[in-house]
Amino acid sequence: MRLIPLNQTTCTGWAQFLPEEIFVDLIRGDRQVHAVGIEFMDEPAGAAGWEEQDSAWVLRSIYILPGYRRLGLGRELLAHVVTQMREGDCERLRVSYEQEAWGEKAALTPFFENCGFMMEQIRLPLGVTKLDAAIAALQKMNACKKKYRFRTLDELSTRERYLLNEWLLQKTGDRLSRYLATSSDGCIAMRDGGVNGVLLWSGSDEVIRLDYCWVSREQKHLFLPLLAHVADVLRAQYGSEDPDIEMVLSTEQAMQVYTRLLDGKGTTGSDTFCTGEYLSSEMPYIY
Repeated sequence: MRLIPLNQTTCTGWAQFLPEEIFVDLIRGDRQVHAVGIEFMDEPAGAAGWEEQDSAWVLRSIYILPGYRRLGLGRELLAHVVTQMREGDCERLRVSYEQEAWGEKAALTPFFENCGFMMEQIRLPLGVTKLDAAIAALQKMNACKKKYRFRTLDELSTRERYLLNEWLLQKTGDRLSRYLATSSDGCIAMRDGGVNGVLLWSGSDEVIRLDYCWVSREQKHLFLPLLAHVADVLRAQYGSEDPDIEMVLSTEQAMQVYTRLLDGKGTTGSDTFCTGEYLSSEMPYIY
């Protein structure tokens, strides 16, 4: 097996092993984002991507092709990340992901535990409704756009995207590049470089996930118009289709979004998130 650092010049043939947002960060030369690929028998077999943050490094992805699993390649990738982490005088490596009952992520938790991560599962309520039901509820509440001009991410200037990315990193630890990828977007209220309201989502053909919703206390009147504008954008994107809308009810504001969108006609489920941390000062080296 052979490890290959991935950067602007070497990552071109490794797109299938990395999430789109990480690949975009590498192409742009983001100095905080790193990745490494692994070959087996001279064939690309997998890759890992991570990001340097102030308090800790964050493992953003790790993937091994199904035909090369159970050969120790995943451990080799993690061992490389830990080596870089120790050389960079960082003591914490964090990981988080949505748990799956089956599929490729189902085996991640035992894998990380075996590699020395301290893992925790957090179960959160999940709100589910239909796009048509949400639009009907907003129309019933007369959620007009008023005078504020909301914009999607592609309508922001380069500087505004930079400012929004810094704001999002501070608020959530997430990066804006995730929502610049296919099937993801956001609606933003910005003035003079300040964020007054934001709603970010990711989607597929059948499900829209509202990932993050925030409106400043001084601009609470933007709440319903922002929802109405997002509903208009989604309706234009999905046409006559009526996809599910999902939202994790982890905050009071998320619960408020859910209650207003559903108008008492929705259903609730639950979602499980896994978080973990590797402490280089306390844990043995991954081998």
